[in-house]
Amino acid sequence: MNIIEKIKTGNWPMLKILGLRFGKKGKAFDISKDEALKLLESDNTIVLDVRTPKEIIDTPPIVEDAITIDYEDKNFENEIKKLDKNKTYVV
Repeated sequence: MNIIEKIKTGNWPMLKILGLRFGKKGKAFDISKDEALKLLESDNTIVLDVRTPKEIIDTPPIVEDAITIDYEDKNFENEIKKLDKNKTYVV
């Protein structure tokens, strides 16, 4: 089952979806389930998994091709800056 099917069936164990778009100034905003589905149907959207290694052990990756960046890592900000600014990220 891919991520879109998981969201549609309610089989998506997440607490919150955060849409992250980069523009000239950058912008992050909360999005609804329906907005996430619409974004995920685009080839320009990437899932960004920001859980810690322990969280990933406790709950294995849900999206196989997601980019994983540990939000507690000291290099988190630098890793975020490396992301393609022409893409949309669903966190």
